[in-house]
Amino acid sequence: MANVNKKIISKGKATEEKEKKSSKSPVTVEVVDGIFVFHGGKGGHNITERKNKALEPYGKCIYNYGLLLELIPGDQTSRINQNIGNSRYVHNNYLAERIKYYDEHRETLSIDQYKKEFLPKLKEEKEFLKRTDKFVYQNACQNVDTAYQNFFSGKAGFPNFASSRKPNGNSFTTNYTN
Repeated sequence: MANVNKKIISKGKATEEKEKKSSKSPVTVEVVDGIFVFHGGKGGHNITERKNKALEPYGKCIYNYGLLLELIPGDQTSRINQNIGNSRYVHNNYLAERIKYYDEHRETLSIDQYKKEFLPKLKEEKEFLKRTDKFVYQNACQNVDTAYQNFFSGKAGFPNFASSRKPNGNSFTTNYTN
């Protein structure tokens, strides 16, 4: 048999710090009616690792799978879809009006100016826009304004119209009040 040299490698700072963190907030487990209940383990990014260490005496292991969950709101689906569509419509309309206004006047169309001059007319023409709260429209306009600011500061390209087939056009933001 060939001689095998064994080397003893000292622990580096990184592994010592990792051990300190894991021993700083240990995880304990108890079995209550056949269910594993974990205690401790506050903070840190390796919680699954620490739980597995606590489960070793039981011969069990936790696998950390990433899950993507979708919220299915039930009877509110049509209302959410309406808000998404209205937000996209106002986003695209404000972007188009802003481009047209600049071509005609060589000035920027502000959000306040758009909300006073264009949005009321748009709501009269398109009855479905009256079903969404004002915060959705304010945030849609603010997103266009932010896109313009990013364009002129060199952080991004020219603002695009929102598409129903792409993720940026399938969302809306509203504000919680009262």
